[in-house]
Amino acid sequence: MVVAKSNVVMCVLAALCCGCATPGGRAYVDADAEFRRAEDLRLAGKHVAAAKAFAQFAKRLDYDNRANYAQYLSGEAYFAAGNHASALAAFNRLYRRFPYSPYLARANDRCLAIGKAMLKAGDSRAVEVLDNVAARAPYTRTAAEAHMLLGTYHYKRGRFDQAKFEFDSIIAQNRRGAYPRAELSAALSEYRQIDRPARNLERLEAARQRLVRLRKQA
Repeated sequence: MVVAKSNVVMCVLAALCCGCATPGGRAYVDADAEFRRAEDLRLAGKHVAAAKAFAQFAKRLDYDNRANYAQYLSGEAYFAAGNHASALAAFNRLYRRFPYSPYLARANDRCLAIGKAMLKAGDSRAVEVLDNVAARAPYTRTAAEAHMLLGTYHYKRGRFDQAKFEFDSIIAQNRRGAYPRAELSAALSEYRQIDRPARNLERLEAARQRLVRLRKQA
């Protein structure tokens, strides 16, 4: 019996040493080689292929300490390829699968950039993207920027209550210095005083322009 158990142990060790299996029972994968392959594709400018390779790495090798980085790089590669929809999906997957990743803030900044591009293209789905950006990183400059973009978007479409909500939300960002508190609070107070925005368009426009100037100065 002792000999039989010893043989089993030796077989397992031999399998691990020769690269047949991982401790978790999965087929062995050379993680370093897989990551280098994805990185080489990225450096060669083959962004879509690199994005898929990084995503595959994150999926198959989720136990590797580079898995969250690979998932982030998948989104970056899709972004570099101009495939914003796939980039958003990759970054969303990063948030779901690796909620403590140190790359979440960078991913959110990319989502903000994608939301901006979508707004510029007239894509109404940008509202959902920017809502997520603001929700994921409250009290940050990124969130304040998202609220600013949403406020301007709603204002231009006559949705004054929604615009006021977004602009008022920026005040919360000032707890960590996203914008000059005194000036921004004064500008935002003008929005609060507008009881009937449809009859105060000039005043609303003046307040909006002031906010835009503050954003550029910050």
